[in-house]
Amino acid sequence: AFSTHAAILAKEPALQENFYGVHILDSRVWVVGYYGTILHSKDRGLTWKIQRSPTRSSLFRVRFLSGEKGWISGSYGTLLYTADGGNNWSAQPTGTIEQLFGLTSVNEHTGWAVGSRGTILHTQDGGRSWLNSSLSEDLTFSDVAFVNPSRGWIVGEFGVIFQTRNGSQSWDKQKSPVEVSFVSGESRNLFALLFPEPENGWAFGLDGVILKTRGGSRWEIVRQKK
Repeated sequence: AFSTHAAILAKEPALQENFYGVHILDSRVWVVGYYGTILHSKDRGLTWKIQRSPTRSSLFRVRFLSGEKGWISGSYGTLLYTADGGNNWSAQPTGTIEQLFGLTSVNEHTGWAVGSRGTILHTQDGGRSWLNSSLSEDLTFSDVAFVNPSRGWIVGEFGVIFQTRNGSQSWDKQKSPVEVSFVSGESRNLFALLFPEPENGWAFGLDGVILKTRGGSRWEIVRQKK
């Protein structure tokens, strides 16, 4: 067993490196990371299989709508798509070379990806084409969440929060209780969003910061480092 494990590590150096994204759907799990690595489990992690990847770029986020259709975002504008549970992954053109850290979708046609330098991409045709609605601000966005095709939020560097009510046609900056200016030298980055209900959500950030919103318009701190 040890020699088999060693042989796998020698063949797949990514298995010794970082993993960045995970998605759990019933008993099925996908994990993505360095060197284009995609791992899949059909039994909640008891056994794992390496899925063939068309890229060696780092992969940051994986999202599945069903057991068959899913997307992965990564470095240098990488976006991968599968329609068969990951047996076959193909690259979708994005027109950007920015890092795509955040990824979400509300149905098999409509999704968003966000990342470095204010990058915001939007698809309405399942990823065959991606529209660029990036902001002019030099910010890194870490995550994006939508509760329906119109309403969504983005969080990222310096604790910023943006929202849209029109499906990404325009974005409005929200008042964030942890936002700091670039010149302050502080790091109050927000890394993840969770909206289990349409109007109630959480944002998670550096040093254990947790923000909560009721209604999606105002955010308050519910936990921070003392």
